[in-house]
Amino acid sequence: MTKIMDTGESEQIPPIKNTAIIAIGVSVAVIALIILQHNLAFQGVGTIVLPAGGTYLGPTDTTTPAPAITTPAPVAPTVTVSTTPTAPTKNGTYTTAQGKFAVTKDAVWVTVKGNKYPYSFKKPSALNLVTFPNDQFDIYAISWNGQPPDQNVLIGVDNLNRTDALKQYIDVSKRTYVENWWKQFGLKGIGSITEFTNSHGLKGYRAKFLNSAGQTPNDDVFFETPNPIYVIHIASGVLDSSVFDPLIDSVAWGK
Repeated sequence: MTKIMDTGESEQIPPIKNTAIIAIGVSVAVIALIILQHNLAFQGVGTIVLPAGGTYLGPTDTTTPAPAITTPAPVAPTVTVSTTPTAPTKNGTYTTAQGKFAVTKDAVWVTVKGNKYPYSFKKPSALNLVTFPNDQFDIYAISWNGQPPDQNVLIGVDNLNRTDALKQYIDVSKRTYVENWWKQFGLKGIGSITEFTNSHGLKGYRAKFLNSAGQTPNDDVFFETPNPIYVIHIASGVLDSSVFDPLIDSVAWGK
């Protein structure tokens, strides 16, 4: 009987060992597969789409900077401005070689008055000026050669009472106001300031401000008025000096 029992046990042992070996092998394979998938998941680069069309491409590689992703800015309409000199027209206007508005010596000049403030000046009758609705600065702008008038403001009046920051210039020389005016508009500084008095007795400051390129393409003129609260500002813009100079000499207040 002992011999029979020994024979039975020896016949059952191999299947049990085989099963255990297979189970261990399967477990090892599953664990290896899990580890492999885990590593691959962390190595992959995810893509997350953000609002406004931006895309996040995962963490930035510190060794090789990722290229910046930018959204193109809207492109403004291009305004073509002729800089080709033209022959005088019937109303005496022409374009200079610098692309400026000019008139002949026999051109007709007319008086223009402010709509809100008591200023006046003379301009060539052929120079087209426009105003803006609900404008607190009593502006006249130039409409000429296809350029938008809001980019060609000729004259306006600044009320120094309108903000606390401007009130500091009421009781001081307006030269101080001119010296600091450029800071409001992203300009780089002042090229020069020249003081003068025009034919109507108004004290003026003719300034050249430096743009972002370090250039001074325009003349800005500021006039003191009998009321220290108000400052007249005139910009040369598209006007040739043969038009701008007599225009600023004609500026008056309360006449």
